[in-house]
Amino acid sequence: MKFSKGDILIPQGAQFPEGGVVADGYDDTGRLLTHPLGGGFQSAYSGDVASRFRVVEENERTQALFRRVRFSLLDSDDCFSGWSNGERWNGWAMPHFEFAEAQRLVAWLTTGKGRFDSAEDAFVTVSQDGEEETWRGLSVAVTDGTSIMVYPIGAGSWCWDEVED
Repeated sequence: MKFSKGDILIPQGAQFPEGGVVADGYDDTGRLLTHPLGGGFQSAYSGDVASRFRVVEENERTQALFRRVRFSLLDSDDCFSGWSNGERWNGWAMPHFEFAEAQRLVAWLTTGKGRFDSAEDAFVTVSQDGEEETWRGLSVAVTDGTSIMVYPIGAGSWCWDEVED
């Protein structure tokens, strides 16, 4: 089986996003070229890659369960409690925060330059270059099977790390 460019793959037996890679295509010798989901260096795999990887379907990607995690911004000792489904952006964590923690985070970040827009159900922050960034609320499924409302403040844009307790 040949994988297509852009396919999201995970090792056989793994649960998304564990070990996720993106197919970049094949080189001249037939090796599968991939890069880590969320960014990173390209890898090449030879041999029977179809027995080692499987394609992650859209419904599996959108139904990944969120687990509770603590996060900190790069070069900060302050931590914030949020949720993660394990996805990464350029290797950085992509946190999602419940309303009260999102309020605390925005107050800590912006010293008055952030706000909650109730009409949009979104937190709004101001980037270092003065641009407004909008972080809309969304409902996600968590590990106990329930759904919660979260705000992805900085997810896919800021340098977040997961913090070990």
